[in-house]
Amino acid sequence: MLPSQTVFMFSGCLPNYKLQEIKEALIEICKKTEIKCKNLDEKGKCCGFPLLSAGLNEHVEQLANYNVEKIRKLGVEKIITPCPGCYEAFRIHYPDVVGNLGFRIEHHSEFIYELIKSGKLKFIERDPNEVSKVVYHDPCHLVVMGIFDAPRKILESVPEIKLMEFSRNKEESRCCGGGSGVVWNAHPKLSLSMAEDRVKEALSLGADSIATACPLCVNCLDLASRRLRARVPIADIGSFLLKWLR
Repeated sequence: MLPSQTVFMFSGCLPNYKLQEIKEALIEICKKTEIKCKNLDEKGKCCGFPLLSAGLNEHVEQLANYNVEKIRKLGVEKIITPCPGCYEAFRIHYPDVVGNLGFRIEHHSEFIYELIKSGKLKFIERDPNEVSKVVYHDPCHLVVMGIFDAPRKILESVPEIKLMEFSRNKEESRCCGGGSGVVWNAHPKLSLSMAEDRVKEALSLGADSIATACPLCVNCLDLASRRLRARVPIADIGSFLLKWLR
């Protein structure tokens, strides 16, 4: 069996091909705790969740069988993913196709929070008077999976961060406009409008930045922020945390 000092990441399409800073941040966080993080899908295939959302179930079955078989052959006990779509695909939809996976899947926010709780991650000492106001955006698919606390606990662990909330959060959270990739691709104007509404609310709250835990949310909110010339940085929870770590 593989040693516990090695973790395997299924990073997902956006972190692999566009927002590579997300997977790189998770690798760097692991390095700080002397854990080796290996990327399973660097040259692999999509989890299939966007296809599932579009109703192309037969293609999802092919991807599920391919991905699960590949991971099983490695003898992996647990994989970590920064993508809520991948997380939901493995947790909810893949077992309908392949049965028992034979390994566990964990969202990276849960994994990172456990590292913080264990004391393995140390924070840079900064001026306590320099407080950064950060508003957290709940990704739709983490809402579906009931993951609300871990991302917030990560932000609350940083002494110089004041965590803020959107008026609609957790179960009532609004979509970033990505819509599992379907809205983003099929209705780009609607997608951008939804994202802009979220950024405008962050500005009205006086937030210095927006943190989230989904690559698609980062992508859509960042595009809206730049279109609005809002200069509000958008970051994945791992990328955001990294700059505060020793």
